[in-house]
Amino acid sequence: MIESGSGAGARTRPWDAADYLEDLDDVVAYLEAAFEDGDPRIIAAALGDIARSRGMTAVAASAGLGRESLYKALSGDGNPGLATVLGVMTALGLRLRPLAADRRPGDPAGDGGTGWNGGFALPPTDLWVWTGGSAAGPARRASEFRPLAP
Repeated sequence: MIESGSGAGARTRPWDAADYLEDLDDVVAYLEAAFEDGDPRIIAAALGDIARSRGMTAVAASAGLGRESLYKALSGDGNPGLATVLGVMTALGLRLRPLAADRRPGDPAGDGGTGWNGGFALPPTDLWVWTGGSAAGPARRASEFRPLAP
């Protein structure tokens, strides 16, 4: 605990998002918020929080990276490369998928078809998460996951 200067005997401790990322719903909601912000440093830090919540050593090993270098890359001051981001996402059981930004799921593709390979097309503010082992697996709009507890 850290002694606070706000009152006699008041004690506080720093808030750590990793303490509140208990399940996949929490992780997806947190990561969606980071992507909505759009700042690469926020996204990297959010991935770092998620990795810490799952055990940085295990995530680093699964991603094929060193623990210390992963800590540094996923800090607010880090600048992880795409390979690092994708490795961490895979280690966490998540994936990123490129999708057209001008369509919503189920909208026609404009060519009379059902969209790219039967997939989804989304506006840039939507983030869909595939939680299965393939693109044909279950997908949910990240905004449908429950919000993080305060």
